[in-house]
Amino acid sequence: MMKSWHILACGVLLGLTAGGIIFLLISPPRGSPIQLTPLPTPAAPLVYVTGEVVHPGVYTMAINSRIGEAIRQSGGFTENAEQSAVNLASPVFDGLHIHVPARGELISEFQHPEKNSQPSTLVFPVEINTANQEELELLPGIGSTRAQSIIEYRQNQGGFTSKEQIQDVPGIGEGIYQQIKELITVGSAPP
Repeated sequence: MMKSWHILACGVLLGLTAGGIIFLLISPPRGSPIQLTPLPTPAAPLVYVTGEVVHPGVYTMAINSRIGEAIRQSGGFTENAEQSAVNLASPVFDGLHIHVPARGELISEFQHPEKNSQPSTLVFPVEINTANQEELELLPGIGSTRAQSIIEYRQNQGGFTSKEQIQDVPGIGEGIYQQIKELITVGSAPP
């Protein structure tokens, strides 16, 4: 008697499950289908390359390009270029001005577009004994707090005597130093 009760219960359960599946398969879909719109295609960035390159000018870059590709498109570095002053791995963005300085040229000029948080001109190396807060914040890993710490450190210590000394600033260790060491320089101590 117990076995027949289990068999009957299993049969009812299987029948209900099969009926539910059949109902779902034959019933018309409810609601309206979702219309997916294609994602907008981002515009190819235009960059302006000046300084010690073979063919300075404005170049259209592929999306997700790097500064090294812009330098190659402009014919490469001239013999007088300070190649180590340019981070070839940095990404490009629309409106970027890439200036390749000549050997011995130390430029600390930063121009900002009005409605863009990124600088339109990246000129390195940054002189850490004289750079202002805004210039220091352009360095990777250096936000407003670390930039202020750099300024306070150089004021309290009389400036940096080597670029490695920036690691003595609270919040700047070996990892950040490795990111910025090619982008900074030390000249004279601030007055």
